[in-house]
Amino acid sequence: LTRSGGSLRAIVVACAVVTCIHEALITQVPITKRDIYYRNVELFKKQLVVDNMVDDLAATFAVTRDELFVRASSKGVFCGSVLSLRLESGTVIAGNDRQPTIIPPGDDIQELIIEEDIAWVMVIEKEAVFQTLCRVGFTRRNAFERPGILLTGKGYPDIATRQMLHKLSTGLPEEIPIFAVVDADPYGVDILVTYAFGSRSLQHEREGLVSERLVWLGVKPSQLESLEVSPEGLLCLTPRDENKICKLLSRDEGTMSPEWKEELQIMFESGRKSEIEVVYSSAAGSSRDRQLPLVDFLEREMRAYF
Repeated sequence: LTRSGGSLRAIVVACAVVTCIHEALITQVPITKRDIYYRNVELFKKQLVVDNMVDDLAATFAVTRDELFVRASSKGVFCGSVLSLRLESGTVIAGNDRQPTIIPPGDDIQELIIEEDIAWVMVIEKEAVFQTLCRVGFTRRNAFERPGILLTGKGYPDIATRQMLHKLSTGLPEEIPIFAVVDADPYGVDILVTYAFGSRSLQHEREGLVSERLVWLGVKPSQLESLEVSPEGLLCLTPRDENKICKLLSRDEGTMSPEWKEELQIMFESGRKSEIEVVYSSAAGSSRDRQLPLVDFLEREMRAYF
């Protein structure tokens, strides 16, 4: 180590984080990364500093963050009355078909109670899209009349949402599809990859976080032509987007689906990207669902699985 300011600060940051973790281990009271950050905002400056330090410590000692008694703050939610959660405390949280339910940390969940007639699971990138589907009761009221579960991590997913999707993916029969709906842009694909194959920063916890049988339902670059979206409804790729696409394309087969790479290649060659909301401007929606083109799009894409 040198005596440079940067190195000394890193040591002080590490000591501060370790002190918080030691306190949590001694008292057996879990702490969140957010709690650690607010213990010394002036020192840490940014939440990301704490996040990276905790992940580095867990990887160094080959333990999970839960074993360090550090938990991520829950932000993910689910919707669907076919799912209830039995907590370690004995409390049972029942899912609702029109209201979101917060996903608790994985260690707090003793059992997922799932009704036998469940037919599908869908994880959605955006909370606004998730809320729209909740309001129309899509988990029960869909063209197939088959109940399902909706989840969202509200963008890049938290650990609790990834843990729940993993439990559903590994616990449900193979014939029950696990869908994903993300933006047709490189960051939507990155979120998809995080759910399916894990993030590089948490490879030491990968086993309990990945959902490798995830199906990218949409919105995919290859679907845009059939959606008959006007050019004005698409966005141009930025240099940053192109750089992100190149990084995703460089991932090996064990951490990236070949099919998804093909979609990225289409995106790169077209120079265009789109958000999930592009389906609202689609000219291909049916008159039955003219006011709900999102539902129309999802049902059309899901039909191949039922």
